[in-house]
Amino acid sequence: MRRTTFMMLTIPLAIAAGGCADNEGENSSHARGSEGTTGEITVQNAYLVPALLPGTCVIQYDGPAELSFTATNNAGEPDRLVGIESPAAGSVRIRADPDDLVISADGALAAGQPVEQPTRPGSEAPITVDVIELQDWVQPGRNLDMRFTFENAGTLQLAIPVDACPTQQTP
Repeated sequence: MRRTTFMMLTIPLAIAAGGCADNEGENSSHARGSEGTTGEITVQNAYLVPALLPGTCVIQYDGPAELSFTATNNAGEPDRLVGIESPAAGSVRIRADPDDLVISADGALAAGQPVEQPTRPGSEAPITVDVIELQDWVQPGRNLDMRFTFENAGTLQLAIPVDACPTQQTP
């Protein structure tokens, strides 16, 4: 009888304590990925989809990983994504025309799949961001630091999650 009473009291306490996590801070988890703000730019739903050996969740370190995110400009003036870098990668390559990296006032810029590209006047090409030569410690389910640099808003550092086992997309 005592054991039952003890368990009945501890379960609600554990549930209540679990709901008291500290969610404050500049960077937070949003939907599937990370979120953060620098100046008037907000980067949301940022996550990394690694190249995998076919039919597995094993990362191909010699294959490029794809970075997905949406950057929103909350300012009254345009801004430009200048670059992205990570100490966990040999390089980060943004495959887009430099003019396509301008984020209009109150506009957005999206990269990666399954994010649908917002309409950008004069551009039909999607923006792809390849993260090349990942360090061997990068594993599904872990985070890696990435720095987004914007012309006016400055630099934002985020802990970007690596997709735990992304679903392979088929056309």
